[in-house]
Amino acid sequence: MCRNFIVSIILTFIISINCLQANNKPQLLDSIEVVLSKSPKDTVILNSLLRKLNNPTIRNLPTTDSIANVILNTYKNIGYSDGAYNAMLFLANLNYTQGNFKQALSYHHELLKSIEDKNDNRAKVANIYKFLTGDHLNLGSFDSAIIYGELSLNEYKILSDSQNIARSLNLLGGIYWNKGNLKKASEILYESLIIREKLNDTLGVANAYNNIGLIFDSQKKYPEALEMYQKALDIYYKINNKQGIGRACNNIAIIQKNQGEYSESLEMFMKSLEVDKFFKNIDDQGKTLSNIGILYLELNDVSRGIEYFNYALEALTQSGNENGVAAVYINLGRAYLMKNNYSKAEYYYNMGLKIASKIGSNEWQRDSYHGLYKISKSTNKLNNAIVYLEKYKNLDDSLRSVENLNKLDQLKIEFETEQKEKELALLYKEKEVNDLKLKRQQSVTHLLLTIIVSSILIIFLASLYVHRLKTDKRVLVQKNAEITQQKEEIMAQRDMLEESNIELNQQKEELLTQSEQIERQNQFISGINRRMTEGLEYASIIQQTLLPPTSSFNKFFGSQFVLFKPKDIVSGDLYWTWEEKGEIIFAVADCTGHGVAGAFMSVMAISLLKDAVSVNKFKEPHTIANYLYNELVRSSNSELNSIVGIDFIICKYSPKNRKLSYCGNHMNFMVAKKENVELFKVKRTVSESSQEIKFEENSLDLDAKDKLYFYTDGYTDQLSGVKRKKMGRAEFHRLISTICIQPHQSQSETIESFYNKWKGNFEQVDDVLVLGLEV
Repeated sequence: MCRNFIVSIILTFIISINCLQANNKPQLLDSIEVVLSKSPKDTVILNSLLRKLNNPTIRNLPTTDSIANVILNTYKNIGYSDGAYNAMLFLANLNYTQGNFKQALSYHHELLKSIEDKNDNRAKVANIYKFLTGDHLNLGSFDSAIIYGELSLNEYKILSDSQNIARSLNLLGGIYWNKGNLKKASEILYESLIIREKLNDTLGVANAYNNIGLIFDSQKKYPEALEMYQKALDIYYKINNKQGIGRACNNIAIIQKNQGEYSESLEMFMKSLEVDKFFKNIDDQGKTLSNIGILYLELNDVSRGIEYFNYALEALTQSGNENGVAAVYINLGRAYLMKNNYSKAEYYYNMGLKIASKIGSNEWQRDSYHGLYKISKSTNKLNNAIVYLEKYKNLDDSLRSVENLNKLDQLKIEFETEQKEKELALLYKEKEVNDLKLKRQQSVTHLLLTIIVSSILIIFLASLYVHRLKTDKRVLVQKNAEITQQKEEIMAQRDMLEESNIELNQQKEELLTQSEQIERQNQFISGINRRMTEGLEYASIIQQTLLPPTSSFNKFFGSQFVLFKPKDIVSGDLYWTWEEKGEIIFAVADCTGHGVAGAFMSVMAISLLKDAVSVNKFKEPHTIANYLYNELVRSSNSELNSIVGIDFIICKYSPKNRKLSYCGNHMNFMVAKKENVELFKVKRTVSESSQEIKFEENSLDLDAKDKLYFYTDGYTDQLSGVKRKKMGRAEFHRLISTICIQPHQSQSETIESFYNKWKGNFEQVDDVLVLGLEV
């Protein structure tokens, strides 16, 4: 009843929102038609309409862009240049905030061209230069971004606009970080931070902390990076800047991933993705999706990682972010390398290297060469491996140079001790002047000595050089004769190679044709598999709603836990409860099979259990058991009787006298009294004349703090990843004997941990269900 009420409220809310959006769109379109038909030259109405489009409730609607374009074209047709400028600026900023940087770049260039006298419009020009810097940065064109960043910085210095000087410095710091020039990036970012501190620019300070954290992150100084990200996040929360919250969460999630805190990292990534989707920022969505893919690689879920990388690649390609696309290609190469698919891994690493070389990203080039080195080493291409390793080491040494690693720490210290240094500078001023005079005198003396020594050295080296030239000339004549002979041999070998190349090209064309056919088949199979998986996941949700909440045991037992692990998304194992006059009837069952077949059986079993107590009013375990078993056999046709079956145990417990009645079929349970654990078996009889099965009911008196353990054979039948043998009932009995004195919550974690350790890398063989109850 409550659930239906909540669902109705949610549906009413969604319908209301859709109605409001549906009503807004026709009103705006009608307004455009009125302007174009009745008042095509009425700039007042057009300006009012453009201001309405900037309303946050309709700014991100799909029709907003097309409506603004209609207004822009109208302004151009009537020759209203100021209106056209404002419409283009609106479209440029709209595309920029949505991550469509290619379109934003086009509009910003058009805006720059529309300004005739750039000296009289410095503020507008500087603002456009700043946005062009951001466009090129997000598109991965770092050299162009630096050019426009320097132009915007110079314009704002002429205007003495400290606020925008700090913003331009912040952008330039981000560009140099992307290029791998960490020294330059750290200098610029701290300069920006100092200006923002003086201006009390809260948002700017948060952005500077975030970017400084990125540099610490690149140097793998995670505590310092986390400190900076947390400072930024605190400020973003304080001023309620959702985009900043999303980016800071994304960066903190990366640190948590690198420190092995995977669940916390995934939670942070999902928060960041929600913010990105709220602002419809395609570019930020792509970055976050890529980071989630990397997280799944760390968890060894390579297939899930590849799925998220493909989503990220689609988003970043749409936004035109070549830097992000290069990173995704490298991550796809890493994923396929983990799957030992060397051909695909090599393809994606080369794609990433191509784009990284184009945009000048040393970091991505380094990672591409590292991946190609691993592939060449694994495929015994040792010559290629040596070449790639050398290139990787050169770039890695450059990025990890002592100067880069220490510069940021140095700047951090300088920022914190700036006032003290100013005081010391005054004290040492006079001393520096005297030292400078002395150094000048010493420099003159050193210069004269250097000139004399250099002259002698040049004469000596010149004589050696003349002698070397004569010797080299004689050697060169001999080498030319040898080269001529080798050239003739090479020409003959070249003719042979050309013939081999023709044959190889023919074979290559045949392989490409076969490869295309295989790719189409793989895509078809992947589509089928995805739809099947989605169906099973939905079925799993339905099955979960049929099972009772674990809290239904709380009224009758001191504590409880349930370990429920389906093998194939949906499960053939189940547990069920029914409350009857201060007593609880509950069942644990293992239906034949697992996956879809087992799930169907479990649904039938739950339905029959409910019918037994609610329709037929059976209240004793043996009557419920007989009804359940006989109805299952009767419901299945004769052809399926041999394969349809169910192992179960049905119990009734009265908390007043602590008496447990039970009966069942092929299922046992354990009772722990203090440290003594005893196994109890269910019994049944078969009539020799009618072959009818009757289930025998037994009872058990329990004491306070006694513990009951019910389990299906999926736990004890699990094969070990190391020993390649089943766990067995004896091993499980020893485990329960060891942990039975522990708190229930701790027992649940230990049982699950023991199962996972026993299973290791071996696949799960059956559905698993363990129910623990404490009297």
